Amino acid sequence: MLSAAWARGLLPVSIAQDALAGIGTMHIEAVRKDASPSRTGLVQDYMKIECPRCWVAYHLYHDGLEVKLLRGYFLRASWEISGEHPKHNPVIVFENSPAVAQEKAS
Repeated sequence: MLSAAWARGLLPVSIAQDALAGIGTMHIEAVRKDASPSRTGLVQDYMKIECPRCWVAYHLYHDGLEVKLLRGYFLRASWEISGEHPKHNPVIVFENSPAVAQEKAS
């Protein structure tokens, strides 16, 4: 019965709710090179984000997002870091956006 529903693209409500429950736990932040993340256990992305005016460096830290989801946060972090020059915060925590939540659910 489940395989027939799966083949038609229909998912049982319990599976859909389980998938959506994981979305609420996403966490991502930009952390200045001389600072520490606000949480332990986060994954550091290898790409560096720099302020184009003073070259202060940040890295994205996340709880295991896919690479395709990190692109949007990389851009958001770049804009945020440029916008706060010269008073750069050590940690910039990003809230989940609906587009990222939808992308993660698919």
